[in-house]
Amino acid sequence: MSAHSITHKLSALPFPLLPPEQKSSSTLEYIAQAQGGFQSTAFTDPGLRHLDPRATEEMRRLLCTAESEGVSTAEFREVVEFEALVHLHHGIYSPPHVKDTALLRAISCGMLIPEGYHHRLRISRRAAAWILGFGQAPQGSIDIDYDRNNRVHLPRKAARLCSAHQSTFKAYEALSIGGLLVTNHLRTALDLLIFDEEYDALEIVGQILLSPDNNLTPHLLMSHVQEASFIRQRQAVLARAKNVCTEVTLRRQGLW
Repeated sequence: MSAHSITHKLSALPFPLLPPEQKSSSTLEYIAQAQGGFQSTAFTDPGLRHLDPRATEEMRRLLCTAESEGVSTAEFREVVEFEALVHLHHGIYSPPHVKDTALLRAISCGMLIPEGYHHRLRISRRAAAWILGFGQAPQGSIDIDYDRNNRVHLPRKAARLCSAHQSTFKAYEALSIGGLLVTNHLRTALDLLIFDEEYDALEIVGQILLSPDNNLTPHLLMSHVQEASFIRQRQAVLARAKNVCTEVTLRRQGLW
């Protein structure tokens, strides 16, 4: 077979290709949407699209805590007041002139995790939603996922600040922002629907669905909720998902 004929055959195949064992009609339908499923989770923040790698280190130098400044809590409080520093969360501050971006939020969360663990963990749930621009800054523990095939034992100080959840890492479920893995729009919305029973979690999911920064649709979200294999109270989760997806659909049609 000539190289030309091979290229011609390959050009007719859908991409990205599925592993041979994945043959469910729902998964094939997901791929067949002209990559719509993968684009739906794309993070399109223009501030990150052409991000200079040096920006991450520069942002990390701007953020500060009493510990990083090497001063007492009382002395740091004076610094905060004098320089009008903006509190983000967990005693982490930024200068008032620094723009609130996903990079800023991601690096601030990454400051709570020891450097050597960044590539083995990912920020998830409410913390991920905040990094992506939805909901409030985390005031309690930071939600993080670890791969069930690569369990992580955090140092005691970091473990007190984080809520660790066992998960299965898939490449298309996470974004890399400032050297930190963050669950993308689709996985974040799924996690909030499945694991967060607070009412405002649905509001955050609705914000994600309505945001112009991604192409996540109610139909795509519902299909993933129906396929998810890690749901315990399936009927309750399906009802929550249906409610928020119906509301978003009506809002887009101007009927809500």
